[in-house]
Amino acid sequence: MKIRQFSLALITALNIGLNVSTKADAPNFNGGYVAAAAGANGMTTKVIFQDPTPEAISVDYGHTNVVGSIATGMHWNVSPGILGFNVFADFGNNIAELSVTDPAATVSINLKQKESYGISLEPGFELEKSTMAYLKLSYIQSKFDIEFTVSGLGSASEEKTYTGFGYGVGLKQLINSNLFAFTEWQEADYVTKDTDTKSVTVNVKPKNTVGLLGLGWQF
Repeated sequence: MKIRQFSLALITALNIGLNVSTKADAPNFNGGYVAAAAGANGMTTKVIFQDPTPEAISVDYGHTNVVGSIATGMHWNVSPGILGFNVFADFGNNIAELSVTDPAATVSINLKQKESYGISLEPGFELEKSTMAYLKLSYIQSKFDIEFTVSGLGSASEEKTYTGFGYGVGLKQLINSNLFAFTEWQEADYVTKDTDTKSVTVNVKPKNTVGLLGLGWQF
C-alpha cells in the first residue's frame, strides 16, 4: 500500500533528521505507541445534479454514525515541543440517502462510506508534564459505495476511492508512564468526483467531521 510505504519512509527520515532525546531526559510523551478509539463520524456530502435536470442543482445532505479507529505512531522530543506521527485506519459504515425530482426524472442516490486510511503529522506541546495538546494534519483515503436509481432508467452502482486532507486538534493525558487517554477532533475534505451513470451526471464531494475518545500505550 502506498500510504504504508510512505509512512515507513517518513518515520525513517524523521529518526535520522531529528535530534531525538534519550529516554532519561525525554518528556513523558516520547517513543512509539499504539492506540484505539471510538466516536462519531458526521458525513456531509455536496451533490450537484447536472443532467437530466435543466440546470445544475446543488444539495448538501449527511448522516452521523459510530466510528472505530486504530493507530500506530511515534512521538519525538523536538524542544520546545513534541512532534507526533502516526498511521491510522477508521472503520464504520456511514450511510446517506437523497432523492431529487424535476420535470425530467426522479433521481435517488445512496452514499455509503466504508473504511478510511491515513497518515497524520501531529505537532504539539506539553501543557504540563503529563498533558499534551496537538494539531492534527492528515492525508486520507476513503472508500465509498455510490448507488443511483433514475426513474425509467433503472439502477446502477459503483465503488470510488476518494482522497482528501484533514485538519484538527487533540489532547492526550498520561494515566501512568505507558497508558494515556486522548480525545481529538478532525475535519476531512475530499476531492470532488464526477459520476456519469444511467445518463445522469452527478458531482459528489464528501466531507467528514470525526470526534474520538480513546486509549493508547507507549513503549
